[in-house]
Amino acid sequence: MDIYNDKNSLTDGDRKTGTILAYLYLFFMYVRPQEYIPGMTLFPTSGVIFALLSVWGLFHLRASVLKSPVVIVLILGVIFVVGGIGLVNVVPYKMGFRYVTQLFTQCAAIYIIFDNSKRISSLINLMVVIHFFMALITIKNGGRGPGAFTSDENDAALALAMGLPFALYSLWLPDITRKQFWFRIGTVAIIVMAIIITSSRGGLLGLVATLLTVWWLGRKRIKYALIAVAVSVTMSGVIFAVLPDGYYEDMASMTDPNDDTKVERYQLWETAWVTYKHNPIMGVGVAQFAFRAGDYQQFTSWYKVGRDNKNYRGKVVHSVYFQILSETGTIGSLIYLIVFVLFPMKLYFSMARNDEPVTDPDEKTNQLLARILIGNMAAYCVSGAFIAVAYYPHIPIWIAVFAIQRRHFRNINDNKLKNDRG
Repeated sequence: MDIYNDKNSLTDGDRKTGTILAYLYLFFMYVRPQEYIPGMTLFPTSGVIFALLSVWGLFHLRASVLKSPVVIVLILGVIFVVGGIGLVNVVPYKMGFRYVTQLFTQCAAIYIIFDNSKRISSLINLMVVIHFFMALITIKNGGRGPGAFTSDENDAALALAMGLPFALYSLWLPDITRKQFWFRIGTVAIIVMAIIITSSRGGLLGLVATLLTVWWLGRKRIKYALIAVAVSVTMSGVIFAVLPDGYYEDMASMTDPNDDTKVERYQLWETAWVTYKHNPIMGVGVAQFAFRAGDYQQFTSWYKVGRDNKNYRGKVVHSVYFQILSETGTIGSLIYLIVFVLFPMKLYFSMARNDEPVTDPDEKTNQLLARILIGNMAAYCVSGAFIAVAYYPHIPIWIAVFAIQRRHFRNINDNKLKNDRG
């Protein structure tokens, strides 16, 4: 049963065009085939696709979009622009312009297109395929992702950890075939191997956070724990075979208080905190910490006058939380807090209302998407604690899918009320 109550439904032609553009947009954004297929760089394929989806989203913009969580992407863009007022550096303006004119309209298009259970299932399946290819490319590249915001090993590991819930929960989608089931099992295994190959400590923690979240959200926790142990033992030989040289030493350094990387990050985090205290309302501007760190590190506890202190000018902060605090201030931090905490809590408590197993296909798809989103955010929040990823497309896309889930949830409940009254 299709559940969608929007009076401004799309025509078949508009929907088909929008769906094709949305599929291509997500595939080119994450997999980036233009980086690997000869000749594609001669023509701005991805740029054309992104622009067309933006135009499609703008022309089909409706009041319901502005009343949905998607509007947060627009609000962030405005905050970025306002935070850049008075700066010589134009990066905040460029980022704000991108959020307002591109990411907002693109997310609006995704929100408009994927408007019922069947289309939500197709979106989940698309993300499974996307992360399958991302994992293969990451393995082929020895730990580096497809490119752009996933080219670095840490960034690739975070993106893959966020993709893992799509592959895991898609196993429970209604009416999947045996071939689809085993493809998704294979995708889960390949994603896990790819994360390990990145040798990213933050990525490993994100993987663990994702798996623990999936386990916690399950009704049969003991059963899932036993399955996880059995799979780990069975796959241990394969996992050991793909571990990069020095992997154990690298992971063990996480607990070493004298590790150079750890010391540097602690000092950067304190510098970011001091930067925030000096600019508490709007921060120093998007992507400006690297230019301003040298101005504020002298006020930290580790800075010693007259000594050869490390100069962190030009360094990123290596933490999404301190990045947001120092660069967007209290105003931006409150917006991100809503996304990081309040939205996942809303998903969790809406699921917790129903203790009985869900049998209705629409409700099942909706609850699976809620679990996927919570798993996505767990990976992002844990891995992001060690990476500066605030302005990557992960959050705008997550907001768009969250908005899709909430609308679908409301429509299911409205339909139930109508049936009860009828």
